Amino acid sequence: MDLLGLGGVRQLAEGLAGLPMFPYFDTAHYIVSVMALREQPGALEVSQRSPFACWFSSMLYCFGGAVLSGIILSEAPVAPLANSTNILLASLMWYLVFYCPLDAVYSCATVLPVRLVLTGMKEVTRTWKILGGVVQANKKYKDGLFVMIAVGWAKGAGGGLISNFEQLVRGVWKPETNELLKMSYPTKVTLIGAVLFSLQQCHYLPLRTPELMLIYTVFIVVNKSLPLYSLYLSAISLYSLFLSAVSLYSLYLSTVSSSLQSLSTVSTSLQSLPLYSLFLQSLPLYSLYLSTVSFYSLDCIESHGYIFRTRMMLMGSSSSPFAPVESALYRTLFARSLPYSPVTNQSQSPTQTPSCLAHPDSKGASSVPNGSPQSEEAADSRESESSKKTN
Repeated sequence: MDLLGLGGVRQLAEGLAGLPMFPYFDTAHYIVSVMALREQPGALEVSQRSPFACWFSSMLYCFGGAVLSGIILSEAPVAPLANSTNILLASLMWYLVFYCPLDAVYSCATVLPVRLVLTGMKEVTRTWKILGGVVQANKKYKDGLFVMIAVGWAKGAGGGLISNFEQLVRGVWKPETNELLKMSYPTKVTLIGAVLFSLQQCHYLPLRTPELMLIYTVFIVVNKSLPLYSLYLSAISLYSLFLSAVSLYSLYLSTVSSSLQSLSTVSTSLQSLPLYSLFLQSLPLYSLYLSTVSFYSLDCIESHGYIFRTRMMLMGSSSSPFAPVESALYRTLFARSLPYSPVTNQSQSPTQTPSCLAHPDSKGASSVPNGSPQSEEAADSRESESSKKTN
């Protein structure tokens, strides 16, 4: 079924499907991946101490999806090394990001507009990787839905899924950062894409492949770029506050100049200039406009879930536009009160009150082991006192 047969949209989908990834989109993918490695804690020290370990970690960031999908399909994990052109291009990007003179490449790539473009191009390559993994698994295991999902997920987000092994290369061991325990946004959105493309390849979705590629690519590019755009809006709000301060300062100067007779001629000459007076009058309005636009945009971003909050999610993190849905599913299907303490492994009823709260006057009772001579003497004394009272 052709749901997007609207002429121009259909041509756009087919043009996107036939878009070659090499060399421009692959270059953007390598640059963003190596930049992500460089921004990890301790990565610069590793680059100076062991350039080979740094290069190997960079290759895992760039080709981790191909390596992991090859392992799942029982293929050689060194198959990505067969493409010497891509290896050389990724190695060149690694060298320029880490060792370029004056740090020129990294400084230029971190400029916000440039980073937005590079991030968008990298997300475009994610669509091709997911689809490539799904098609590759479909050829080997015909209509194997779960195998297709696993391979597509591994090929699109393999760099994150093997992050613990990559950290070992750099001498870091952080098992709590496992992507399966706390998924990041790229891992989540790649899993969603793998499910969608697998359903489409099994003819469960009434969409053609180019149409689904267009829809999914637009979705991930927009969602990936919005957090960076929020930083741009924050810069605009700061700039508007600066303009407000400048306007207030100019009004203060005009008030002082009008009150002092020695500056009366200067203030009169300045106010006689039409451009200057128009500039002073427009500054408060322009700053108010920028503040309104920036804060409205930030409210929209917060309402769509892009200002992340710490909460328990179905997949371990809240960095996703589907965070409310995941939270509702988790509370409905998985959230429950534990019948025992995870540390002491002692079962307790929900209505049971701890001994320290139920008997605040008993001091040190819990520290005396049962069956000791002190506990027996205390029990005998309590029995004798109770017998005296009854007698």
